[in-house]
Amino acid sequence: MDVKEECNDYAVVVEDLWFRYPHSGWVLRGLSLRVKRGETVLVIGPSGSGKTTLLRALTGVGKYIYGGRSRGRILLCGKSLEEYSLENLRRIIQVVNQNVYTHFIEHSIGSDLATQAYNVHRKAWREELEKVVNALGLKKELGKYFFELSGGQLRRAAVAKALLWNPRILVFDEPLMWLDDEGTRDFLAVLGHLKSAGKTVIVFEHRFLPLLDLVDSVYMLKNGVLNRLDKITFRQSSRQLSGEPSSLTIGDESDRPVLIANNLQYSYNGELVIRSASMRVLHGETIVVYGRNGSGKSTLLKLLAGYLKPVKGTLTRRGRVFYIPQNVYLFFTEESLLKEAYTVCRAWGKEGRCVEEAFSWLNRLGLRGLEDASPFKLSWGQAIRAAIAILLAVSDSDTVILLDEPFTGLTYSDRSNLARLLAKLNMSKIITLSSIESLVFVRGAKVYTLSNGVLRRASVVPPYEPLEAARILEQLYGGGVD
Repeated sequence: MDVKEECNDYAVVVEDLWFRYPHSGWVLRGLSLRVKRGETVLVIGPSGSGKTTLLRALTGVGKYIYGGRSRGRILLCGKSLEEYSLENLRRIIQVVNQNVYTHFIEHSIGSDLATQAYNVHRKAWREELEKVVNALGLKKELGKYFFELSGGQLRRAAVAKALLWNPRILVFDEPLMWLDDEGTRDFLAVLGHLKSAGKTVIVFEHRFLPLLDLVDSVYMLKNGVLNRLDKITFRQSSRQLSGEPSSLTIGDESDRPVLIANNLQYSYNGELVIRSASMRVLHGETIVVYGRNGSGKSTLLKLLAGYLKPVKGTLTRRGRVFYIPQNVYLFFTEESLLKEAYTVCRAWGKEGRCVEEAFSWLNRLGLRGLEDASPFKLSWGQAIRAAIAILLAVSDSDTVILLDEPFTGLTYSDRSNLARLLAKLNMSKIITLSSIESLVFVRGAKVYTLSNGVLRRASVVPPYEPLEAARILEQLYGGGVD
């Protein structure tokens, strides 16, 4: 079949697929899937269920890069993977990675896309580039460097680069993971364009509620097989949380402040990033700072933690302040959780009993037996819990723990579980969020918004649906898998 031809009725056919990596058991166990030409399919599943493995199997990466073994059949547009050359396979299926930075070689978006267009189309590269840029509304971004773009803009640029191959099938790996609410709306517009263009789309996503109106079919991957779900499963009534719900945190009647920030300002390259930030944090209180990507939320947390020095304002801390970064793996420095616990305990002048306390917290947080595991091989949810467990060993009641986007990359049920854990900690928490979806999991928190460098108290009523989705997924996933 000439790759310029359209697929027939089915763009993807998977029959009785088994897949395993070297020296491991079967990850996929007789999985089957049929995706019609032009269909948009959503695949959900608990962490560790094999979604990434299925993606790798569909594109041949699992076999040719990771050395995996498989049996069963995968057909793309009627032909098996082995029948395609690498060049032709790229014209059939393209993947937009979870980490969109991996798609760009040159610093300038315009240069990167132009190079790709020339490599694929040669003489017609200008016309093909213009078509893709116009379709995705990227004209204003062409002169910018990729690190100047928002998450939504980066996602559009990555999609544009994939579309230059004019593939029949596009696969998205967690496309909403790093996006704020504006970036999410941006991606939904892109997905709508792809549907209108007749592309076949497969989306792997934990944070799937915003996608339901655009997908045709929903599948759950669990125990190595796919099961089709009815979209109505998640179509609960659009109830809203009203009033002021009771706090989930354990407070202190003394109204004792553990951290006071007064009119903090911070400048980067001569530009005020934080213009005015004042906050009074009480013992046991949970505070949420909500704002879009790039609004300065991480900068604010680093100021509160003492990693950055404000150019103006005062900061008073009663106890220790610990910061867990947005990319939780940056928290760790050692090759095992055991060594990590020793390092943190020594750094705070505590050894012996402190390490035992860290092990106790690891066990209590569901990480029993992982003391010798590399923190960099843990799932996202496991890594967050491991960081919290180790910090709890050196904490006291006046500790403030700062969590930068802790719900990123988690299923709705895992977000609910993490929120329940945080609510039980008898210490103050400051949590940053860029998605209003996650706000429902920290009900009762004091909410601030950060916009244009100014921190303000806010009253925000989050949607109810994520809580309902968490309840449904706990039943479907059996509590989830980490």
